Amino acid sequence: MGEFAGLSEDQIAELPIDRLGLVVLGDLATTGEWNSYNFLNRVSQIGLGIPAQRCLAEALNWLVARGMVAQGTPGQSSAQAIFITRLGQEVLDNGLDQVDAAERLHLDLHDRLQPVRSQFLLGEYELAAFAAMRGVEIRVRELSSLGSR
Repeated sequence: MGEFAGLSEDQIAELPIDRLGLVVLGDLATTGEWNSYNFLNRVSQIGLGIPAQRCLAEALNWLVARGMVAQGTPGQSSAQAIFITRLGQEVLDNGLDQVDAAERLHLDLHDRLQPVRSQFLLGEYELAAFAAMRGVEIRVRELSSLGSR
């Protein structure tokens, strides 16, 4: 029945969308489901009510919007064909922490901190943190008219 089968309808409705998305992603991986229509049909057949079905459909669409599931599986002619992306597989393997952090970095950064974004996304966390702190230090010195020492 998939990973969400152990959750009650109330639990499904109460889970934050990102956590419910992980449940759906795990279910897609476990069952090998490749068709969004079949996924939603299976959800209705296990006896979940319409509110829970809508929550799971929302979670599936959240996965698509975040690039963890993609539509248009090569070799499938169905418009509902889906597959777990490389990002989705990474989330299955490592959790959402890195994806959440990368989303936070999509905010506008000061021009001096722009190089930090690419370092972080490449997984160079120590260098990114050092470069960010160095950029802040330089900016504080400029604003305080202390110059460089």
